[in-house]
Amino acid sequence: GRDTAGLGGKGGPYRLDAGHNVHQLSDEEKDSAPDEVKKAAREMGKRAFQKRLKEIEMSEYDAERYATFVRGVSQQIASLKQIAAGLEANQGDRVWLKNQTDGEFDDSKIIEGLTGERNIYKRRGAPQEKGINMTKPKHVTLLVDVSGSMYRFNGLDQRLQRQLEMVALVMEGLQGAETRVRYDVVGHSGENPHIPLYHVTPPDNEKKRLRVLERCMHIHSFVGQGTTQ
Repeated sequence: GRDTAGLGGKGGPYRLDAGHNVHQLSDEEKDSAPDEVKKAAREMGKRAFQKRLKEIEMSEYDAERYATFVRGVSQQIASLKQIAAGLEANQGDRVWLKNQTDGEFDDSKIIEGLTGERNIYKRRGAPQEKGINMTKPKHVTLLVDVSGSMYRFNGLDQRLQRQLEMVALVMEGLQGAETRVRYDVVGHSGENPHIPLYHVTPPDNEKKRLRVLERCMHIHSFVGQGTTQ
């Protein structure tokens, strides 16, 4: 699209992922937008950005800090969002419906069949709703290394930076999929094998997700080196 918020188009004021398929335009096509359109889009994007920061009480400095962890894994975040969306779609998968009056004979109903029972068949169909969500969400535990060595050797191989990017990837990619995937982030170090990095509710905005990453960094600074036995 053009001149509207979205992904892959040109002239839009900011990126907006609405879950649709993305058709990426070339850089040449994007550059062909008139200068006044690109200038207006930048102004609109800046205002929308400031409004978002105000809503979550986040400073521009913190927003930029968080963005440094997200930029390097933006493609992976998009892929994880697609996977999570696919899990949402699986809720309507066909299942075996039992106690039917027609279909395939249900081997578990042999005795009932001998006694003249009619509901002894099964067939494939959509799950029947019973007033509540019968599908249990998948539970993922993200285990991260918060030992002192991660901080100590980050300057050599960027191991801490890459791990924080991975945590940001999971938090961003699973945002909005809480009904299908629940996750928690747990740290381990040479001093403690189980360090919860957020409490109960997954962080639902950039400021809260940055706080999770900051907690990782602070733990790295103060724990000793070594592995948990």
